[in-house]
Amino acid sequence: MTRDLPPRSLRPPHPVQDCAKVELLAASMREHGWQSRPLLVVDESAITGTHRLAAAIAAGLETVPCYVLSSGVVGEISEDEAERWWQLANDAGDDDSRLELLDEIGDAEAIALMREEIDAAEAAGA
Repeated sequence: MTRDLPPRSLRPPHPVQDCAKVELLAASMREHGWQSRPLLVVDESAITGTHRLAAAIAAGLETVPCYVLSSGVVGEISEDEAERWWQLANDAGDDDSRLELLDEIGDAEAIALMREEIDAAEAAGA
C-alpha cells in the first residue's frame, strides 16, 4: 500500500554515507518537492532511500511517499525471515538480498520498486 508518511517518523536503513548527495537532493526537494520513487517501508523502518529520507528532512518536507509492506505480510514470514529483514534494513549495500526476500514474500509492487532502486544505484555507479 502506498501512502504519505512524515519523514521524521521513519528510521533510515543505514547512516548517510554521502553528505554532499543529501545536500543536492535537499536543494532539489526545496525547489521541486519529492520527485523520486516511494521509499520501501516495513513498520517504521525504511529499507530503501537513506539519502532521500535525510534530504526530505533537511528540506522540511512534511510527508514523503512510501510503499508500506503491511504488517500482515511481514507477520506471515518466519522468525528467521523477520530477522533477515532487520539485518537487511541495516545493511547499506545489500539490495540484491532485499530483492530476494521480496521475491519470497511475493509482493509484486515492492519487487518492482526494489528493482528500480537497484537500477538507479547501478546507473549512478554505486
